[in-house]
Amino acid sequence: MDPRHETSAYRVEKLRSAATLTLSTGERVSGCFFLSPASAHAPRPERVGELLNEGDGFFPFEVQGPGSAPRAVLLNREQILTAALTANEIQDTPGYDTATQYLVSIGMANGPRLMGTVRVYSA
Repeated sequence: MDPRHETSAYRVEKLRSAATLTLSTGERVSGCFFLSPASAHAPRPERVGELLNEGDGFFPFEVQGPGSAPRAVLLNREQILTAALTANEIQDTPGYDTATQYLVSIGMANGPRLMGTVRVYSA
């Protein structure tokens, strides 16, 4: 058997979610989060918000620079200012379409202003 195709007993399947992160240094990093196919809180895959808001310390993130192979790095949750997701993962939440929408503008301490929509609903 070809050793390149053997599955390790330590392999854990993960889903990838593409995003661009802004770090506290101002650097922007594009890549993918590694998410669990099962959330600890609901019968669905883990969401980026759960990954970022649960626990302290570091999490793995796959980055790919121009002309380089993808590589996994460890990022500290406390150094993440913003996370712009490629997919809108929250749309599958029951009540998303009927939730009241509010336009918000948030001024960041380092200068930029974030603008967007917040949906408010109760389950």
